[in-house]
Amino acid sequence: MENNIENITNIIVEVIQPEKILYYETTYLHLFVVLWDVEMSSYDKHVYLRRILKTVNIPFDITTYTNEGFQRAVKEQIYPTFDIAKFGTTLYEKQYITT
Repeated sequence: MENNIENITNIIVEVIQPEKILYYETTYLHLFVVLWDVEMSSYDKHVYLRRILKTVNIPFDITTYTNEGFQRAVKEQIYPTFDIAKFGTTLYEKQYITT
């Protein structure tokens, strides 16, 4: 199972280079939150991610947010985003080089 999670993370990072990927496992489902600041609707982002992950054979759901939208959802304690932020695991976070 861990290999599947790593595979999903690697595919997402390689293809879209998101800001951050969070992960939360429930009894029935693997939930991923992807912070991705691009000029696309949430629906189009979701469809695009589903297409690049079409070979994944575990039950999962994926949600996308802009950084601002994610911060707002956490502040307003919107489920399940708030729980994922509080109890989930950060699988990837973009590193910026500062000079």
